[in-house]
Formats: sequence, structure tokens, C-alpha cells
Amino acid sequence: MRPIKLTMSAFGPYADVTEIDFSALGTSGVYLVCGDTGAGKTMIFDGICFALFGEASGDSRGGARSTLSMRSDYADPTSQTYVELAFEYQGKTYRIKRNPEYERAKGRGSGTTRQKPNAEIELPDGRVISGVRKVNSQLEELLGIDSEQFKQIVMLAQGEFRKLLTADTETRQTIFRKLFGTQRYEMLQEKLAEESRKLERDNTQIKTHIAAYADQAILPAESPEAAELAQRRQAGSQYGAWLAEVLRRQISADTPAYKQFEDQVDDLRLKWSEAKALLNQAQNRPVVEREKQTLEQEIAQLEIELPTLKAAFEEQQSHDDERTAATERAAVIEGTFGKYETAAQAGAQYVQAQVALKQALQAQKAALETKEQTAQALAAIAKDAATFDGAEVKLAEAKTALAQASAAYENAQRALQSARDTVNLHSSLQKAAHDAQQPYQTKVNELKAAEELHSANTSLALELQQRQRAGRAGLLAASLQEGLPCPVCGSLQHPKPAPMSDAIPSDEAIDKAAAAAALSEKNATQLSLEAERLRTMLEQARTALQEFVTAHGDETAVNQAMQEAQAAFERASQNYKGAQSNEQAAQKAVKSMHEMQAKQTQAAEALREAETALTAADADVSQKTQACNLAKDRLENLKLDLEFGALDDAKREAERLRTHAQKLFAARQAAEQAHNSAASQLATKKELLKAKQKQLDETPNVNVEETQAAMQAFHQQADQLKARSAIVKSRIDANTSCLANLEKALAKAGDIEERYGRVKLLADVATGNLAGQTKVRFEAYVQAIYFDKVIAAANERLKLLTSGQFQLVRHSEGAGMAKAGLGLYVIDAFTGRARDASSLSGGESFQASLCLALGLSDIVQEHAGGIEFDTMFVDEGFGSLDQGALGNAISLLSDLSGETKLVGIISHVEDLKANIPKKILVTKSRSGSSVSLEL
Repeated sequence: MRPIKLTMSAFGPYADVTEIDFSALGTSGVYLVCGDTGAGKTMIFDGICFALFGEASGDSRGGARSTLSMRSDYADPTSQTYVELAFEYQGKTYRIKRNPEYERAKGRGSGTTRQKPNAEIELPDGRVISGVRKVNSQLEELLGIDSEQFKQIVMLAQGEFRKLLTADTETRQTIFRKLFGTQRYEMLQEKLAEESRKLERDNTQIKTHIAAYADQAILPAESPEAAELAQRRQAGSQYGAWLAEVLRRQISADTPAYKQFEDQVDDLRLKWSEAKALLNQAQNRPVVEREKQTLEQEIAQLEIELPTLKAAFEEQQSHDDERTAATERAAVIEGTFGKYETAAQAGAQYVQAQVALKQALQAQKAALETKEQTAQALAAIAKDAATFDGAEVKLAEAKTALAQASAAYENAQRALQSARDTVNLHSSLQKAAHDAQQPYQTKVNELKAAEELHSANTSLALELQQRQRAGRAGLLAASLQEGLPCPVCGSLQHPKPAPMSDAIPSDEAIDKAAAAAALSEKNATQLSLEAERLRTMLEQARTALQEFVTAHGDETAVNQAMQEAQAAFERASQNYKGAQSNEQAAQKAVKSMHEMQAKQTQAAEALREAETALTAADADVSQKTQACNLAKDRLENLKLDLEFGALDDAKREAERLRTHAQKLFAARQAAEQAHNSAASQLATKKELLKAKQKQLDETPNVNVEETQAAMQAFHQQADQLKARSAIVKSRIDANTSCLANLEKALAKAGDIEERYGRVKLLADVATGNLAGQTKVRFEAYVQAIYFDKVIAAANERLKLLTSGQFQLVRHSEGAGMAKAGLGLYVIDAFTGRARDASSLSGGESFQASLCLALGLSDIVQEHAGGIEFDTMFVDEGFGSLDQGALGNAISLLSDLSGETKLVGIISHVEDLKANIPKKILVTKSRSGSSVSLEL
């Protein structure tokens, strides 16, 4: 990836649209980004990183700029905030544009609105992809890395690339996991461990099941297998397969025994049933003899009663003619019921006609009274309506006067409000100009003090570093001997060794001074931005106040204008209220007139309705009179054909005849049923008597006591055999179920036990739990291989930077197997001792961190295969180097750039400005920063 052109608008300190043409810097070599503190040098790197990934170049947790604060404080409220980057990757050109979330001026009206974040990328084929998520996904797929990996291997921000040098093993594991994709090895570890635990649980569970099945097995207590099973279980040995074979033999032995027991029980039950049948026949003979005697007595009685019942039936048959006559007479009377009902309906209709005629006469009278009352009301309303003539003309005149007064009132009100707004605006502008003066002066004083403190801190840090280098050279020179090689340059002669120093500053003192200088620089930068912002606010407030006075006059003039507007408004208000009162009175008069006209119309309509109702009432009286006369004539004609006085009399006579006929029929049926029932019973009992006699003739002679004793013996023998059969059957069922479960468990156990052995070995190796071996997990082992490659690449550069003094080595820190293998020591050739890399001084730490970051970049790009980055960015750190180390660092970065890579450096070091010809110059002003190229 090689940047071609970066465009920033209202971004950080860049208020206007700022463009940086990276193509003018060439395709290789080193260039410098330089400028005043707080001018916006790092913001250039932030812009590139934000365009690609939507984040600043630093670590957000370590104080990097948030995307919510990227909008320029110097920008015009209407300016758009965005970053646009054109870059080349694998020979193709891409363009990406992205804006953060920020507050901007509304397109219409006053106030601000929140601009949502957005991104778009134009691909080489002309396609455009929009949306933050889609663009982020496209960039990661294209470049092959995410923002965190980009900051580790391409854009080395302030303090960011030192993270790898000073981090502990756990932090390095997290970094390498993302850079080299080793999470798949961690997932493999966990998956193998989980599978091993699952198989171990399954294996234990199967053994538990086999023990439970053994509890269900039933073996004869006297059998040797029962004793052996107890011994095997107590010893804890494997006994599943042995028990299955024992159960098969036991089931094979019990099955024919059970069949023999069941056959013997069935034979005894048959003998018992036969004896029971003979015994029942012998015991039932007295009962049959008694039943025979009872039947003989009942037959004799029926033969006596049958003639009497026959005579009674014949006597009832003699009333058949009487019953028929009563039935026919009732039918004739019932045939006249309809005439009685018709006459009753005619009587009811006559009564209804009389009621209707009476109601019609009453309605006729009421209609006449309503007509007379309505005529009188209409005359009175017409008289009252004449009093409202001319009301509508007066209302039109009142409305015109009200409209004129309302317009005058609104004009006066707007004029008064405008005057009040002018007075308030003048007061606000005066207050703003006054309030902006003191904060600005205070911040200027704070900035001056902060710059003085930063200058002192920087001088102290440089002095301590120079004293330490001189002291260490003296220590090394003290150990030199003529004829022995120098550990630095290898010379056997030492003509001018460095003198010893009495007090050598410690690394801790230098680090503390460097930290103080960095902190004071950051504070001075922040105060400078704040002072500039407050100065701009003060000038804006003063300018706004002067423009107002020029346009509207001073305080006396605007107050006089407001008083005049107030007086005009009060006069217009009084006129408007009077016009409203007149218009309301006119409205009321017109409303009363309309109400009276409506009443007059309603009264005339009511009179017409009353006249129509009276005409209808007269016609209805005539119709009802005619209907009443017709109903009366019809009723008198129907009464001439009726035998009884009323329908109820006719119904009572018909009911009496029907009841008499039914009684005769019921008595005849009862006599016939009694005769037939007696004859049927006599025939049935004679047949039963013959059957009882036959049963007595066929009953055998049986010894009851002997038969009962035999049955008792059969029953006892069957119970004994059944109990033995049940024991055997229960043992067969239990052992069969146990054997089936046991065979399934044994088949499953063999497979699981074999798999458990294989998986357990793999899991122990992957998780570092293999007995007698180094406790290193699989992912840590893979990461250590990558780390060794990174360290080897870093040492090639570190040897040159430090003239062979320092070398990085990996070591296993801690005892925990999950945290072993990624420790980092540095070997000092001057002392011959190894120490933790975090103990390096500020300059040494920068050198080691830079080499480690460059080595990491080499290995990551080599590992990733298709990843290509033709550029690198390094932000600060060079100020902690002495002249020789600085030259080595620049030489190292120049060699790194080669013929195809462009390396950008941000630094305040003056020597770099002289040694690096290609520069991006950042200039700070009161209205924001600007950028220019020096080639």
C-alpha cells in the first residue's frame, strides 16, 4: 500500500481543505514531517489511518484522539469535515473518503445538527461502495490486516511500537494472535481438551452404568458365580464381559425350567376344574328338587285362575260398540272447534275496531288544536323578526374596522419586538466581549509558564543522556588493556580512552526526565491550542459588537427606539380592543336575526304539517268508522251456526267422550293381557318342570368330602409350583434386561475407551499437560516460533544501531503453562549480563522498539503472503538518541526503504532536518495549520 494523495477538510488543526501530494516524495527513501509543537504533524498520520480504518493512529486507550474530536476548532461552521485518501495497492489505484461524526451548521435556519459518520471507496473498476461497515470490510479484505495490525507493522505511532518491547507474555500473546492468526491453534487446544473431558465423562459414566446393571443381575445365592461377582466388584476389576457370559448361561438354564413349571401348573389347574365341576353338580341336587316342587305348585295355581281371567276378557269385549260411538261423537264435536276460534277472532277484531275508532277521534281533535296554536305562533315570530332589519350591513362595517385595527396592532407588535431584540442583542454582545477578555489573558500567562517549564525539562533530559553516555564510555575505557581487543570497535590499541566520570546518571533518572519533558510538551501544546481558541473568541466578540453599533447606534439610541415602539403599540392595542367590541356586538345582532328567521321558517313548516295532519285525521276517522261496522256484522253471522255457547264448552264435552272411550279400551286391554300372560306362564313352567326332572335324572353320585380333599391337594401343589415358577421368571426377566443393557454398554465402552486414549494424548500435548514434557501450550509454541523469527530480524538491525552492544533474546517467563515462552530479555555486551527489556533507557528503548517493530513488520508481511506495504510511518522517539545513534537510525531507515519503500518520520530533532532533504512542513497560525512540501 502506497499513499498517493491525502486531502483533509476541517480536520484537526487544518481549518481549510489541505492536500498532501505523496507522489511528489517519490517511491522510496526517507522524508521528514516537521513543524512547531501542536501544529498538526501527527494529524497527518491520523488522517491516513482514519481514512483507511476510521481510527486515529495512536492507541485509543493511551490517549489517542477520539473520532468525535477530529473536527477542526478553526473551521467555519458550514465547512464539511472529511478525509480523502488515494492510494496504490498491488499496481491498482483506490480512493477512499470518510467523515467522522461531528456537529455542523444546519442547512436552513439557525443552530447545528449532528452529521453521522460515513465512508465510501472507489475501486479500480469504477464501482463505489458506501457505508462504514461495508467499507471497513472491503479494506480489511483488500489489505489483509485490521487497524491494530496496521499500527504494529506500518504506522508506528508515539509509544505504540514500544508496546511490543515492554509488554508481558499475555499481552504479546494477544498481539501475535491477531497478527499471525494463531487463534485457530488456541481453538484446537480447547476443542481437544473439551473432547478429552467429554470422553472421560462418558467412560466414567459407562463404568457407572455397568456397576448399576450388575446390581440388577439375579444369580442363585448358592451358585459359585454369585460369590465370584461379589469378589470381582470388591476388587474393582473389569467384570462386564464376564458377567454378560454368566447371565447368558443362567438365562439358558432358567428358560426350560420355567417352561416345565408352567406346564405342571396348567395340568393341576385342569384337574382342579374337573373336580370342581363334579362337586358343583353333587352339591346342587337339593336345590334342583326344591325348584321342581315350586314349579308343580305354581302350575296348579295357574290352571285354577285361567278360566276366570277368560270370562273377564269376554265381558270387556261386550263394550266395544259403546266405545266406538263415544269416539265418533267426540270427533264430530272436535270438527267444529275451528268455527268457535273464527268467531272468537271476529269478536276480538270488533273490539280492536272500536278502540281504533276512538283513537282516531282523539287524534282528529288534537290535530285541530295543533293547527290553531301553530298559526298563532307564526304571527308572533313574524312580528319579532321585523326588529332586526339592517343588522348584516352593520356587521360588514364592523368587520372592516376590525381588520384595519388588527393590521395596525400586529405592525406595532412586530416593531416593539424588533426593538426589544435589538436591545437584548446589544446587551449580549457587550457581555460576550467583556467575558472573553479575562480567560484569554489567563491562558496566555499559563502558556508562557508551560513553555518555560518544557524548555527546562528538555535541557535537563539531554544533559543527563550526554552525561550517562560519557560515563559508560569511561567505564568501558577503564577495562581496556593494550593488546586486547576493544569490545566495541575490536581495535588492539587504545590511544585515547575516555576519562572516568564521578557520577553517572541512572536509567531511571533519564527516563524520569524524559517523561517530564514529554508531559510538559504535551501540556504546552494543549495550552497553545486553548489560548489560540480563546483569542479568536475575543476578537470575534469585539468585531460583532462594533458591527452592531455601526448598524443600530449606541445604547441610548436603541433604548429610545424601544420606548417609541412601546407607546405606538399601546395606542394600537386600545384601538384594536374597541374594534373587537363593536364587531362582537354586530355579530350578536346578526346571529339573533338568523335565529329569528329560522324560527319563522320552522313555524311556517309546522303550520303546514299541522294542516296536513288534520286532513289525514279526518280521513282516518271515516275509515275506522266503516271498519267497525263491518266487524260487528261478521261476528253476529258466525254465532248463528254454533251448538255450544263457547269453545271451552265444546272442548269439555269432547274431552269427556274421549276419556270414557279410553277407559273402556284400557279395561279391555288389561283383561286380555292378564288372560294371555297366565296362559304363557303356564306353558313356560310346564317346560321348566320337564327340564328339572331331566337334570335330576342325569346328576351323578359323588363323594363330596373326597372330591374336596382332592381339590385342596391340586390347589396346594399348583401354588407351590407357581411360586417357584415366579422366582425363575423374575430372574429370567431381570437377567435378560440386564444382559441387553450390559451388551450395549460394553459395545459403547470399547469404542469410547479407545477414542479417549487417543484424544487424551493429543489434548495433553496441545495444552502442555503431557507428563515429563515442557509445559507449553500449542498456541504459545507456535507464537514462540514466530517471535523467534521477529527477534532474529530485529537483532540484525539492533546490532547496527547499538554498535553491537545489545541483542534481544526470548525466554520463558513465569511458571504457568498458558503464559510461558514469550518473555523478552536484552543481553548487554558491555556487561555480559541479560536483563528484562523494560529496563532499557529512553534512547535504548526507542532503538530496540524500532528494530523490533521493523522485524515484526518483515515477518508479518512474509507470513501473510499477499500483503504488500510500500510505505512506513514512524512518529517521534528520535529525540532520545545521541548523534551516533541518530545517524545509525536514519541509515537503518534508509536501508529499509531500499528502492521500493517510502518511510515517513515525525520528529522535532534539528539534526534530522539537516540530514533528510525531503520534508513535509507543517506551519501553525491563529486561523489553523497549513502544509507545504520541501523536496
